[in-house]
Amino acid sequence: MSYSETKQKIKRSVYQSSLRSLMRRLGLIRLFFAIPNQFSNLEHRIAFSLHKNCLAGIEISGYRAIFTAPTFIEFRRTVAMGSEKKVIEPFLDKIKEGDTVFDIGASVGLYTVFIAKKVGGDGRVVSFEPERQSRERLMGNIRLNSLGNVRVVSDALGRDESRQFLRPDKNFASGANIIFDAKENPGAAGGEEVSVFSGDTLIKKGVLPVPNAIKIDVEGMEDDVLTGLKETIRRPECRTVLCEIHFSNLEKRGRPEAPKRIEGMLKDSGFNQLFWLDRSHILAVK
Repeated sequence: MSYSETKQKIKRSVYQSSLRSLMRRLGLIRLFFAIPNQFSNLEHRIAFSLHKNCLAGIEISGYRAIFTAPTFIEFRRTVAMGSEKKVIEPFLDKIKEGDTVFDIGASVGLYTVFIAKKVGGDGRVVSFEPERQSRERLMGNIRLNSLGNVRVVSDALGRDESRQFLRPDKNFASGANIIFDAKENPGAAGGEEVSVFSGDTLIKKGVLPVPNAIKIDVEGMEDDVLTGLKETIRRPECRTVLCEIHFSNLEKRGRPEAPKRIEGMLKDSGFNQLFWLDRSHILAVK
């Protein structure tokens, strides 16, 4: 076993262990990252106070992008993308010019814009964002970067067709907008009602194209999204999946075993290379 394989095995065992779950419930993981996060926040506060307009620009993988950032939350999230290069760059590296890519849970478009630049004019990006304010900012950032190869979809993807409820975060640009099944979570019924569809069904009907790559960031719905795309991810054209696994949200939904099930689903679909890029992002490649 090579060094990289050994490292991935250790990461996998740590990230999915019961110890991690216990540490999260005790608040130890948050405590562990609290000090470096405070220093980072201070640095971002200073930078935000100095920037003269409502825009923030960053460069990743040789592509320069500009985003609307009138609030500190949006500014911090945008400039923090630079520190997430270990996540987005390996994903962009697997995308080819002319590819079709799904950005599921696009939020304000931080991934969408870079993906659209990578696939070029012959490629397509389909960005799914059911939260209204995030979707408006997403479309604004698409226009700001003069992109003509992005289609924005207001519906959500999930296990099957349904009507569910979305609870927006108080700071919509944080991306932490959560969809609940009203039957399982009656208290969520006060949220914004959204339409949910199976990706496989929409592709079969010709509503959506077959993706070559998929990015998923759906705050605990990732298990449902992949289940609804189980036929699509088996297709040879679908070569790459980047999935953020929200361990705490999955536990709150009563699905603590979902991360292991997601790994198994990806392996069974032909993704023979699985990489934990950090403590929550898994990259699957055929």
